[in-house]
Amino acid sequence: MRDPLEPAVTLDIGRGDASGSAERGVQSEYRGRYVRPPDSQEIVFQVIDPGTGTVMVQLPSPQAVEARTYAEAAAARAAKAAEAMSRAHPLDRTA
Repeated sequence: MRDPLEPAVTLDIGRGDASGSAERGVQSEYRGRYVRPPDSQEIVFQVIDPGTGTVMVQLPSPQAVEARTYAEAAAARAAKAAEAMSRAHPLDRTA
C-alpha cells in the first residue's frame, strides 16, 4: 500500500513558530493598500515599503492599468464618432 501524497501547496501563517522568523520579520515590514488612481478609476493593490514609501508590487501592473485606460478612451472616442456619423448621415432603412 502506498503512503498518502503530501499536499501540493503548504502555507505557514502562524506567528508562534520560531522557524523562519527572519523571513517573516522582513515580510512584516511591508504593508499592502488598495488605491484608486484618478486617471483610471480602477482599484489596484499595492505593496509598500514603509522605509522608503516606494511601491514594491502593484496588481494589476501600472502598464496594464495604463493600457486599459487608453483602450477605454479609444473605445469611447470611436463610439462618439460613430454616433456623430450616424446623425450626420441618417440611414434610410425603408425599401
